[in-house]
Amino acid sequence: MPWSAISTDEVMGELTPVELATLQNIQGTTDAISAVLDRTVGMARGCIQAGGNALGAAGTVPDQLRADIIALARWKWLISFPKLKSMQTDERKQAGKDAEDLLQLIASQKADRPRVENPDGTTPLTAPAIKPSHRHMSRRQQEGL
Repeated sequence: MPWSAISTDEVMGELTPVELATLQNIQGTTDAISAVLDRTVGMARGCIQAGGNALGAAGTVPDQLRADIIALARWKWLISFPKLKSMQTDERKQAGKDAEDLLQLIASQKADRPRVENPDGTTPLTAPAIKPSHRHMSRRQQEGL
């Protein structure tokens, strides 16, 4: 299936066993990851729709963006715990930033923006750019029409 939901286990699966053990000792981490993941998926779906792409079923994301959305959710989740600086690595920060930049590019109205796979797995069609007409007729040219 080209579009599917992301589980909190997938986000937590991106952490080491030691990191998971640390997080399990912090009260409320499970609730926090669910909320962060829901917001991140919602943001991603909004960017996809803003870019003129079709959306799949509620709560689902295209598989082509799955790793990026997980990276962004992981980063947002980790920074919600200020005392966990050791888990807030530069690599994770960059992966989150790259994912956010990609989603913003998808949402842009630029002609060359990345297109997202359709929910049915087909390749999205890209419409040809429509250029405004620069043909103007003067009143004299319009007379007799």
